[in-house]
Amino acid sequence: QVIEENSKMQMGLLLGLRVIFILATTELHKLPTTIVSRCQRFDFKRISGDNIMARLNLIAKEEGIKLTEDGARVIARISRGGMRDAVSLLELCGSTGKVIDAPLVFETVGSGSRDRVYALINAIISADYTAVYGAVDRVVMHSGDITVFWQELIESYRDIMVVKNTPKAREYLDLTEGEYNTLTEFAKVLTPVRLAYHVSVMESALADMQRAYNSGRAIAEIALTRMCDSKSGATPEALLARVEELEREISVLKLSGTAPVNVQPAKKAETAPIESVKPTGKEQLAPKPAAEKPVEKKEDAKAVGAAPYTSWPRLAEKIGELKISLSVQFKGSQAVRIGNSFTVYMNSFFAGSLSKNERDVALVRGVIAENEGLLPADVQLSIKPFTVSQGTSAGEELIKNLDENNF
Repeated sequence: QVIEENSKMQMGLLLGLRVIFILATTELHKLPTTIVSRCQRFDFKRISGDNIMARLNLIAKEEGIKLTEDGARVIARISRGGMRDAVSLLELCGSTGKVIDAPLVFETVGSGSRDRVYALINAIISADYTAVYGAVDRVVMHSGDITVFWQELIESYRDIMVVKNTPKAREYLDLTEGEYNTLTEFAKVLTPVRLAYHVSVMESALADMQRAYNSGRAIAEIALTRMCDSKSGATPEALLARVEELEREISVLKLSGTAPVNVQPAKKAETAPIESVKPTGKEQLAPKPAAEKPVEKKEDAKAVGAAPYTSWPRLAEKIGELKISLSVQFKGSQAVRIGNSFTVYMNSFFAGSLSKNERDVALVRGVIAENEGLLPADVQLSIKPFTVSQGTSAGEELIKNLDENNF
């Protein structure tokens, strides 16, 4: 009797229960239709970085943890859309009792910041082979994985491409303010063709590293050497980069007035032979009229007045694209104009070196002339040092320089 009552009780429990099967897979296309048609489908997506940051800030506020915006952003980026991983990393960083910022997060997870990657990119742009090989040496000597470092380099190049191609890059990238500003500077210097060449070299090198793990350092150094100089490559991307460099050099030569011009000689017109006529003495030769001297138009500086050259920031950026070394020299520079006279105020050190380089001065003059529709010879250019005193704005210092030069 006890057994019968127990069986009835178990049967009642089974009839009252609802069994739910949960199937989790990343390959939905492999499930049979008979199963998919009898299931409710729920797609689990990655959580956005902004939502993770908001949750982390809420937890930090309730737990009394000091969390900076950069620290929250780095945690959200490392967690790759996983809230549980982000919260676990926040707890791990919070156990130190320090302010959780970006350097602390990198130190906690055991990975370096992107500063070393950005330093390598800057060395590649400048073709600084010493800095390039030194960056690889530091990764290897600190027992770092060269393949992981290489993937970080590729990701950084991807970020540069996004920053270069869209003004809304901040919406797609989990970057700190400093990282975004650095990538913006890289995007100004690297052209789309050069970016494509660098990415193709890095992708090929990554595949070689995965096949030959023990040769990672040699593969990385060879690839970086090719990235510094497109002449060492024979791929279509390398050839495009070399063509672009030639076009840029031709533009520099044209603007600086040193480009050779091929002029075809004009055909001589066929004319009838002129018979010599001897003067009879009665005929008087009319005196030749005196050649009129061209009237030089002198612009009155006081009438015209000195004014900031508003086109200069755009022209300085163009000059930097034509010659990368000048992009650094003209950073923070300003210019004023009086008629066809232009004065560029810049860092005192760079002003001295630029004034001694006639080719660079001719390039600046050519860019200004092209913008104003003038001939380079008609542009009067002066390069002067420009320093901002403490407690003085750049605008006030520019006015002070104008007054000192009697403008």
